[in-house]
Amino acid sequence: MSVNGNQNESQNVGTVHALTLDGPFDMGIVNPYLGRSVGASGTLQLSEINSVVFGLNYGINRRSNQGVGGYTLPDRASNGHEHYMDLWGRMVSVFSGRTIYETTFESWRNHGDTTPLTDAVSIDVLGAFSSGGAQNTNVNDFRNYSVGNLFSQARTKLTWRAGLSGNFIRSRTFSEDTFLGNFTFSDLNAYQAGTPQTFRMNSGDPELINEQIETSAFVDADLKLSRQFTAMFGIRYDWQTNLGDHNNAAPRAGFSYAVGRSTVIRGGAGIYYSRLENWIVEIQRRYDGTRQSQTVITNPSYPNPFQAGDVTVVPPSSVRITDPGIVAPYEMISSISLEKTFTNNLFVSGKYEYKRGVHQFRNRNLNAPLPGWSTKPDPNQGDVLNLESTGMSRSQIVTVNIRQRFSIFNVNASYSLFSLYGDSDGPFSTPSNNYNLNSDWGRRTQPRHQFDATVNSKLFYGIFLTGTMRTTSGVPYNITTGLDDNFDTNFSDRPAGVHRNSATGPGYIAFNFNISKALFFGSGGAAAGSGTNLNVFANMTNAFNHTNFGTPSGIMTSSFFGMPTSAQDARQIEVGLRFQF
Repeated sequence: MSVNGNQNESQNVGTVHALTLDGPFDMGIVNPYLGRSVGASGTLQLSEINSVVFGLNYGINRRSNQGVGGYTLPDRASNGHEHYMDLWGRMVSVFSGRTIYETTFESWRNHGDTTPLTDAVSIDVLGAFSSGGAQNTNVNDFRNYSVGNLFSQARTKLTWRAGLSGNFIRSRTFSEDTFLGNFTFSDLNAYQAGTPQTFRMNSGDPELINEQIETSAFVDADLKLSRQFTAMFGIRYDWQTNLGDHNNAAPRAGFSYAVGRSTVIRGGAGIYYSRLENWIVEIQRRYDGTRQSQTVITNPSYPNPFQAGDVTVVPPSSVRITDPGIVAPYEMISSISLEKTFTNNLFVSGKYEYKRGVHQFRNRNLNAPLPGWSTKPDPNQGDVLNLESTGMSRSQIVTVNIRQRFSIFNVNASYSLFSLYGDSDGPFSTPSNNYNLNSDWGRRTQPRHQFDATVNSKLFYGIFLTGTMRTTSGVPYNITTGLDDNFDTNFSDRPAGVHRNSATGPGYIAFNFNISKALFFGSGGAAAGSGTNLNVFANMTNAFNHTNFGTPSGIMTSSFFGMPTSAQDARQIEVGLRFQF
């Protein structure tokens, strides 16, 4: 069990009883919420051929004054609470020295709620400030039940594996996001004049129950053709409810070739599908016009958006729909790498990876004004936001890694060169031009250069010291006019001839240090692998207190245009104790 204290009042209690078999045969179900708990496990062998592992984790997390900083003022803050329970297990059966069968299961339950500090209409002044109520009242009860099976057999020249897994997801959500409404102003002058660009307000039933089933199956094999050359090939199939596309078979192939005893060349290519995630389905159904809808008013009156003089304006509602031809997005990924180990414990590797994203999710307003128009094609209908799979992406990544041991020091360093382009920023990103989606092709928000280095050392009296350094080039960001130039109720319009994410922000550099000492209890201490210990540690992040500015404002109507309005954390020092048993 491990109990950790931190600054946001989190508690974490885990109790694990484990019967386990060591071996590289782990096919545990990957849960997106795992990783927030730290536990310990015991080991006990049932017999020479069977073993069982099971465990239970429980955690509580409370958060206060979230969402404040940058342009966001304190009245926009909110508080949150979360508790979760994770029950998991794994059974391994060894039929022979070459054949293994493994079964896994997991039951994950999570409850979270968020409460705004202020109940009020929210105000966004582009590039200046955001105030008013956070309007993010919500409750989320999430259940995920998972099972998996893996069969593997290793022979002299052929090793093959086959697996099957399934998830059942059930979520109950209660959301009152933007139920009081939001005004958007183009700049401070417009705010002072009381002339907002848009007013948005959600209304309807705040409760939604959603269920989703996800399954996958795979088979792959490693074929050793010679002492130097091994070929790998396989195929994976994914299926889910809430998506009509079931043609998702993904083949993969690769190889490994040893040049001598210290050099290895590896390569491979394959197709990798993504799912229509449960949370995306929730948003689509919540705003489909039957449960909740969004009212959008352009050039509204202020502070009462529904009044224009003495005439009451009855605004049309905006809805979200899912394109009937939507398909699962996928990436075609290929890579080649070279690894070399030298006699002086120096290890060097280099890798080139190419990714091509197809059918990526994004939004498009089907009722946006035609080019040159200022009114919608259907004036009796608001925005019709269509979730479709028409996005594309292209990525090229070159990575070089170096690892070297010097006496008591271990040094690791890596450099990455990124070239990432695409025309979408996610399933709910909106294009700047709904009738020319290609105009949004541009850089993605990833630094082009990144360098990381780590030095580990074991000093006297069992004291461990770790130092890390990370530096990156600037993050690309968008230049926008701050106005709704094409009257589609969004403010993603760029100046003529300016590409998406054409500007580059400031770079980043930080040095971090950690020093720790473990005190073991029980007979034998650390040498006997005692699980009971007290760890004393100190962490220092951004040790030299370097100022790392955030991304500058790209809104041309902002008085802060071209200037950063935030910065990364200053130096932080944390001292603590961790008791494990």
